[in-house]
This record gives sequence, C-alpha cells and structure tokens, in this order.
Amino acid sequence: MSWTYCCPHCQGMLNPENAIILIAKHRGKTFLTGFDPQPGNYEMSLPPGTEVLAGEVWTFLCPMCQQDLKTDFGEFLCAIDIHTDEESHRVF
Repeated sequence: MSWTYCCPHCQGMLNPENAIILIAKHRGKTFLTGFDPQPGNYEMSLPPGTEVLAGEVWTFLCPMCQQDLKTDFGEFLCAIDIHTDEESHRVF
C-alpha cells in the first residue's frame, strides 16, 4: 500500500520521494526536515548539530504554501492529510 501525504491547507504532496518533507523552525533556525513516511515511525532527518530534546516546541510548515501545520487542538500538535487508494485521513 502506498501513502500520499498532503498539506491540509493546499493539498500539496509532502512525500515526493522516500520522506515527508516539511519546513521546521527551531531555536531561531529554519530548515527542511524529512520524516519517515511509514505510519508510527517518527524518525526524522535533521541538519548536522540539530537535536530533538524532550519538552522543546518546534514549528512545522508546508514547504509549498508555508502555512503552519499546527492544529486547532493546541500549539503542540501538527496535522497532515494521508491518502491511500481507498481512504483519506488526517494524522497528527
């Protein structure tokens, strides 16, 4: 089964290859990051020297429309849409 991840704002495809590509903002820096597209796998590719520390808040944006992916449920949760051949869902 293949998954297509899309921005909930512009529906632009976020996984053109083997990663979900997002803009990340953290500690005053802005960079592209890649997440593993397998649901439940939270590995991400980061620039050298960048670490994910427990309790820190990151901002994630769509690389096409640059809209914040933060949800209406609060500033600590982001959402993207996932489409398969049969279904569509929002993942957080």
